[in-house]
Amino acid sequence: MWEEESRIAERDVAWKKMTGEEKMKVKGLKKNRLKKR
Repeated sequence: MWEEESRIAERDVAWKKMTGEEKMKVKGLKKNRLKKR
């Protein structure tokens, strides 16, 4: 349970470090994954 929370927190920190361009790229990848299903 706690491990899951720390993993989410780490992801959140990494997300905040990302630039706007990287965020757009990640959002694009997520959209592509949804289309494939």
